[in-house]
Amino acid sequence: MVKAYPPFVNFFEMSKETIVRCEKQKPRFHAFLKINQCKPECGRQTLVELLIRPVQRLPSVALLLNDVKKHTPDDNPDKEKLDKAIESLKEVMT
Repeated sequence: MVKAYPPFVNFFEMSKETIVRCEKQKPRFHAFLKINQCKPECGRQTLVELLIRPVQRLPSVALLLNDVKKHTPDDNPDKEKLDKAIESLKEVMT
């Protein structure tokens, strides 16, 4: 994930623009996207909406873990694991 996430985030805007451009220029691609967007497994979301999820998810998980850490007593054995998880997320997101 350390190798995949940063490029995914860095190139998200370009990917989004490419999808929008192709959807406008290629009727079959547009039809494909519309057909699949209606499927329940896509949650009725567009491809761009699905692609943004990983970009948004890790920062929200990091915030959640930081909040859990604030409310975890110092003597709790999980405090160290929370620190490691937070550091791992920071490493992936940078």
